[in-house]
Amino acid sequence: MSILTTQICIIAQIFRKSIVTIDITTKMCYNIINGFGGDFTQFSSRFTIATHILLCIAMFENEQKVTSNFLAGSINVNPVVVRNILGQLAQAGLVGIRSGVGGAFLAKRQGDITLLDIFKAVEKEESLFHFHENPNPACPIGRTIHSVMDSKIDAIQNAMESEMGAITLRQLLREARNSC
Repeated sequence: MSILTTQICIIAQIFRKSIVTIDITTKMCYNIINGFGGDFTQFSSRFTIATHILLCIAMFENEQKVTSNFLAGSINVNPVVVRNILGQLAQAGLVGIRSGVGGAFLAKRQGDITLLDIFKAVEKEESLFHFHENPNPACPIGRTIHSVMDSKIDAIQNAMESEMGAITLRQLLREARNSC
């Protein structure tokens, strides 16, 4: 279990009396009050694909040309998916792409790229939670849901961002090399 998974699970346990908890491993949210576990919301795979891309570039850019086809083979996705995410990473200033000869390279040092940078580069929705629109003000829960939940949701979001901001590409690459 990764540090991020552990941290999010701990945070979820702290807020067990809240409405939802997050299992980052399965990318599912679970309704604690009703005991319902299921497809409450899902995160996209763009973040993990982007991290995979950056790790491959970091590991192989000095040994060979790192093309979208090469990356797609490692990730086991269509090269178009890789090119789209590479475009987002380039727009965020995390990678560069050599025109003509092709190949991607890191635009920043490995120690200067964090999981939070990667997440913000590829995820359109940066918030974990989105409140349903128009809770019923005539209902005592609908009337107070924001005052009950807003600070807790903010704390969970801040904890996630803090943890992600502390993990660098260099750390992940070191861990990947040690696991090989």
